[in-house]
Amino acid sequence: MDFLLYAQWALSRVLNFSAYGYLLYFAAQAIAFTFREWKQIATLATLFIITFCISLTLPVYNTYNPFEWFIKFLVPTSVFVTALCNLVYLVYDTDKIGFRLHIILALLSGFIHGSSFYHRFDTSIILREDTISPILGLTVGVALAQILVISVAFGIARTFLDRIELKRSIYIGVLSVLAMALAIPLLIAAYP
Repeated sequence: MDFLLYAQWALSRVLNFSAYGYLLYFAAQAIAFTFREWKQIATLATLFIITFCISLTLPVYNTYNPFEWFIKFLVPTSVFVTALCNLVYLVYDTDKIGFRLHIILALLSGFIHGSSFYHRFDTSIILREDTISPILGLTVGVALAQILVISVAFGIARTFLDRIELKRSIYIGVLSVLAMALAIPLLIAAYP
């Protein structure tokens, strides 16, 4: 039962438009990809979720305790840098530096976003005997939200790229700049 409560909370937290940092990150991550490149985005999503889960688990066992103010600043930073990476992705082929940058960012961002989630639940997770259920619940909730956001991003990409026939570089460039612009107020609000 706890598993479902934590999964539901994580899902609603990520899909909350008033606290749009997580939602914006997943959208920024998906902008550079279409459904034809589902393997690349599945790789990035998986790497993000693995490091997300690890960063939730480490503080429970007193091996890692990040500063909350720093993590709150890094969440919108991850959005901004991921969107910026999309612009690099335009210049370089997916088999070269562009996708490698996305891999590094997915790993780091998973760790950052997991640490942010941990700060919301640190006492409720640490004081429990069963820490696996809340951690897995949060991870599954975030993974489901990630799948939803990526699916919507693929639908939007299909509409603009296939039906409207917008040039892909324009599509990625405009949406990446928009994601960066939306991340700026979050960066300003989180700046220590």
